[in-house]
Amino acid sequence: MHCIKCGKNIPSDSKFCQFCGIDLPKTEIKIDEGVIDYCQFCGANAPTKYSEYYANIGMILARREFCAKGRMCKNCINKYFLHYTLTNVFLGWWGIISFFATFIFIINNIIRYLMSINLKKYY
Repeated sequence: MHCIKCGKNIPSDSKFCQFCGIDLPKTEIKIDEGVIDYCQFCGANAPTKYSEYYANIGMILARREFCAKGRMCKNCINKYFLHYTLTNVFLGWWGIISFFATFIFIINNIIRYLMSINLKKYY
């Protein structure tokens, strides 16, 4: 699990971050409709789903790869899907390895997004 403030790796049963000291929300709250979990990216107590989104920036002889992995709420899923997929579409194709990596990343992002399409928004 990652701290919602500093982003460092901490044990999943922690009640506070050992690095920055912030109190962490409960990991799960049971309700009649199912489990509400907190979003690891924005910290919202909302229905979440594990997702992985990848972005690639091709630079002819080099490449940069970005990744967002974790339990995300619907708002964060929409945000990372849009940002990372558009980065792939516009900046990912430069270079031989980047060309193939970008194709795979776009397919992955679309599949992951479609798998979480039925997740309810939390206001």
